[in-house]
Amino acid sequence: MTDNAGSNNGKVEREASSCVGRNFEAVMEHRIVAFVSKKMSEHDPPSGLKGMSELKERGDVILKELEAHKEDLHLDIFEPDDQGDGCILNVHDENLYMFVKIAFDRYKKQQQRAGDSEDSKQHEEEVTYFQNDSFAVGSLRSDIALMHVIEVLEDDSLDILHAAGLFLSDSATFLTKGTFEAAYDAAQCAVSAVRSLFFPKKKLRRKLSSLVHTSPNKDKRGAVPPVVTYALCRPPGHHASTSVAGGFCFFNNVAIAAQFAVDMGYRVSILDVDFHHGNGTQSIFYNRKDVLFVSMHCDPRNEFPFWSGYEEETGIGEGVGHTLNIPLPIGTNGEEFLYSLRTAALPKLAEKKMDILLVSFGADTARGDPEGSFLLDTADFEGMGEAIRTHFPNLRIAVIQEGGYGLDVLGKNVVAFLKGIR
Repeated sequence: MTDNAGSNNGKVEREASSCVGRNFEAVMEHRIVAFVSKKMSEHDPPSGLKGMSELKERGDVILKELEAHKEDLHLDIFEPDDQGDGCILNVHDENLYMFVKIAFDRYKKQQQRAGDSEDSKQHEEEVTYFQNDSFAVGSLRSDIALMHVIEVLEDDSLDILHAAGLFLSDSATFLTKGTFEAAYDAAQCAVSAVRSLFFPKKKLRRKLSSLVHTSPNKDKRGAVPPVVTYALCRPPGHHASTSVAGGFCFFNNVAIAAQFAVDMGYRVSILDVDFHHGNGTQSIFYNRKDVLFVSMHCDPRNEFPFWSGYEEETGIGEGVGHTLNIPLPIGTNGEEFLYSLRTAALPKLAEKKMDILLVSFGADTARGDPEGSFLLDTADFEGMGEAIRTHFPNLRIAVIQEGGYGLDVLGKNVVAFLKGIR
């Protein structure tokens, strides 16, 4: 996979060079290109259940705030391009992909069959989500078990619940009618965000072409102006591993985007600033040296995911030294968070040459977030973005949305971060 990408490196670089010339970069220097799918709202977990904060309103409030700030952000919003399921399957196990795709419909049909003939239609209409409560852990996750679970996936007459425990890590990760479509498009948003850093959409190029002659080739940040893209990914992704969904996540959007970039021949690093550790992302790249993963998060002794995100976890095999975890205490405020960002996270990222920085951006570090216990305010999010941009003034950056659940401030904090990083 990577070898093929490497063999096409010259072609990719020539195409990128012709597509993103110095003049076009000058036009793009203060613009942000965002990718948003209308299908994100089709993932619609019930709002009244305990512990369910990943609601469709999250995407709505972010998009509303982006729309309100299009002019001052110099923001262009597009639907993602569909690169097919291959980019997802380059990261995720085919069985997980199939489970997410069929689980809800299978479950709903099972419930219909279970009802009496008189009330089966009514019962089917009442089924709005699929929740698992039995999980395969330890020795239960055997090759023999997987073999039989595959039989469940392939045979409509078998109970889909019998397969769920191998593919879901917790009971808070609900599947609904539109979960697969939303998760699929979230991954495509992330891939589009990376791809457009080098291959901008024709519509955007036409729109901006008239500005080329009036835009300077340089600005105070450096000789080659930076480009920023943003993917409004809902559902989020950084808790999903190669074969297991969990933590509100189904497909790991940032990992999919990173692998896509690696396959194109680019050098990639990931910075995760979500309140929770990106355990799925870490697990995907833990034994690899081609992708550096740096995560700032709440100490897992106190917060989800509990079993991942400790300082001692630095990688295995070829990946040793290519993972850095920076766990922070409950009650961390903006000043403390930014200090750790500037003195630990960003210097580590600077050790490795990269063409693209992917930021797994979670706004659940905000004061009062229902899923977090940090104390960052809106100004701190702008400061976070500014710190990243100051440290890497000419670097192409793709921001991938992860968490953030306080609906009253979520949109404002996303916009503040984008203002800082552009």
